[in-house]
Amino acid sequence: MRRRFQLLFLFLGMLVFAITSVSTGAQAGSPDGKGIEAYHNQKGLEYYHKGFNDLTPKKKDREAEQNYQQAIAEFEKAIAANPNYEEAHRNLARVYYVKKDFQKAAEQYKKVTILNPSDVDSYVNLSLAYIKLERYDDAIQELEDAKAQTSDKSVIKRLDDYIQKIQQNR
Repeated sequence: MRRRFQLLFLFLGMLVFAITSVSTGAQAGSPDGKGIEAYHNQKGLEYYHKGFNDLTPKKKDREAEQNYQQAIAEFEKAIAANPNYEEAHRNLARVYYVKKDFQKAAEQYKKVTILNPSDVDSYVNLSLAYIKLERYDDAIQELEDAKAQTSDKSVIKRLDDYIQKIQQNR
């Protein structure tokens, strides 16, 4: 029970870090692409936000799931139009994570780290997905890789703290 509590605490801390840290990557939801991929990415965000912000809190799980499926379809269309469209991969990962499909979330976050190696948040999110999959060595490796992408000592310190917590709570 204590181990689960510690992992939950670690997860929440890393999630806060991913949301609040400063990275050089673009903010999710601000399409930097031109054309059809940006359109589909925006439509996907609309479906995702409706499911996550409007329906899930009201316990309308079936309707939320339908919106998540529509969001996935839109993000996949954006990626089909431009396979290197980072924001669509990031947003697709986010939907999979909310749906608790951590394997697919990890695959998409990994693509983001390849497309934008300086996006520290994506390494942290990938690490979170790996923790959910109980792939602790992979989670640690992603955090180590994130450290190589920044010179910000406070970010490196937080990443080191997360690594230590993972090692202690396996």
